[in-house]
Amino acid sequence: MLRRLTVILVVAAFCLPTVAGATRYEATTTIDGHLAAADSVIVEMNPDLTFATFEKRLRDARYAVRLASLDDGTIVEATDFKAIDLYDGEDVFIAVVDVAADLDLEKQIAELESMPGVQSVWPNYIHAPLFRPNDPYYNQYQGNFRQLFLEDAWDITTGGGATVGVIDSGYRRSGLEDAAENTSGGYDFWGNDTNWNDYIGHGTHVSNTVAEATNNRKGCAGIAFDARLMPLKVFPDYDGGALESDIISAINYARTNGADVINMSLGGGGYVSSTDSAIDRAFNAGVVVVAASGNDGVSRVDYPGAYDNSIAVGSCNTHAPGANPQRSSFSSYGSALDLVAPGDGIVQETYEPGYGVDYYSLGGTSMASPHVAGVAALLVAHGGAHPQGIRQSMYDTARSSSSSWTNQLGWGEVDAYAALVDYAGAALNKPPVAEGNASPTGGRAPLTVTFRGGNSSDPDGTIEAYRWKIINNGNVIGNSKVTTHTFPNPGTYKVELLVTDNRNATDTDLLTINVTSSTGGDDDDADDDAADDDDTFDDSECGQLLNMVYGGCNYALAFENGQSIQPATAMQMCEESADSEGWLCLQQCYNDSDSCGYWRGCARQVCGIRVLQDNGADDSGNGDENDFMWGCGE
Repeated sequence: MLRRLTVILVVAAFCLPTVAGATRYEATTTIDGHLAAADSVIVEMNPDLTFATFEKRLRDARYAVRLASLDDGTIVEATDFKAIDLYDGEDVFIAVVDVAADLDLEKQIAELESMPGVQSVWPNYIHAPLFRPNDPYYNQYQGNFRQLFLEDAWDITTGGGATVGVIDSGYRRSGLEDAAENTSGGYDFWGNDTNWNDYIGHGTHVSNTVAEATNNRKGCAGIAFDARLMPLKVFPDYDGGALESDIISAINYARTNGADVINMSLGGGGYVSSTDSAIDRAFNAGVVVVAASGNDGVSRVDYPGAYDNSIAVGSCNTHAPGANPQRSSFSSYGSALDLVAPGDGIVQETYEPGYGVDYYSLGGTSMASPHVAGVAALLVAHGGAHPQGIRQSMYDTARSSSSSWTNQLGWGEVDAYAALVDYAGAALNKPPVAEGNASPTGGRAPLTVTFRGGNSSDPDGTIEAYRWKIINNGNVIGNSKVTTHTFPNPGTYKVELLVTDNRNATDTDLLTINVTSSTGGDDDDADDDAADDDDTFDDSECGQLLNMVYGGCNYALAFENGQSIQPATAMQMCEESADSEGWLCLQQCYNDSDSCGYWRGCARQVCGIRVLQDNGADDSGNGDENDFMWGCGE
């Protein structure tokens, strides 16, 4: 039968039992309006520092490292630090450092940030499960699935082969009559052990929305019921929040242990670069990351949903299939919102303390998020794990009364069947082939060149867009099949043609244009040599600097006595004097510059290099193409 419950999460204060594992918190505080542990912070090491050195520096400053979380999500406690003494900051993703709970947290963070070897410090935010109190239970059971056109989607795939990591309160190991058929590979990051049993029920409800057993004459259905669930437990065994550090470890663990999709039905902290980085790395490794938008009903999406590479999911109302969705009143929205899904009165089998196992109706963005995660698993199973393509297909096919993104619904309500069809087409799409040509490919400045991309082709569609860009400075010079551009200054220019087909696949072709000096004579022989001879300068810092000076900007260098410095001599002098003040200053000007004029001004004003006209007179700063830079040989 269905139980109707009022489930209330209290996050203002906690009375916690003693919990095994070193990642618990004994006290909480509020920082920037967000709940955080008062007795620990997250610290990122400098990449080139060994853990032993880092840990000793903190110890000398009377800070204790509680635990280290490695790149693959492994948690190493203080008793085992010897095993990772030689690990560096690239292997140790974060360290959890003890701070004094009775002292100001922001001041302690600032002190830690000032220490050598510390890259950044963040509060250890506490995230809450994002469900809200529920009133009448959902009599129609899973009309929410019909809203997403899952019956049509199941004719294509049921999720076999995909793995979904659910970062939550775990999964109920016993007592369920309709448990997911494939649940393995999980971990308990709260207790730092393999006991991912769910004693709260939130994670089980969320997980069963993704993959509850289906077509077995029992209970409810799951969206991707043939997918594998990976329970990643970050909440304690009783009411309480999850630490940011455990969430980071769980994301990394999911990435390195075969998850294709991650669901996080939680939120409440602020921005943390370590979490952002963990999500980015998961995304770049082929993992779709999905998270709840929050239940405050305000124009601000909670983290981790607000991170760029996380799909933030809000809740919409229940409605007839095909009708336009409306935002649930409790669902947070705003600029970071991506999609919505049903999140009010969602029925799945789970466990509730004091009531036991049954089929419960719960509401909140916690319930909306796994709908999108389940659909993502279907797309993975059918077309492979390509996060950008999956999210784009869900965006392009989402249903809404608006034809574009809105801050209330994002791109709209996810449509499982339409997204599958779109993604399958995109996955089978053959990319275009870019082929550009230029005429002429070289000559004296100013040189006008015509670029043509008409030989480009698409084997199974059409080319919809062309873009021509000068790689040297990033300037886009055309957005059509044929474009013309004049290069006013000498130099070697790399011009990229980017073509995009009708399914947003791209290809590039790179062309080289050689522009030499427009004048002859003794004064600019060195310039012509530099422009015409690709072997004069290499790709070293000195080579890049002098290639710009002699070739790109058409300057010459001279000693203070007026004697001209030939390019080869300048290269030798720069390399032999690379640590001298003058050359270092010119190099810094080059690194900071985006134009010859800026570099020349920097050389004059910052480095104290005199600019002379070719007649030897001091230049006012306007100059011409034959100017000398005087004093570079010192």
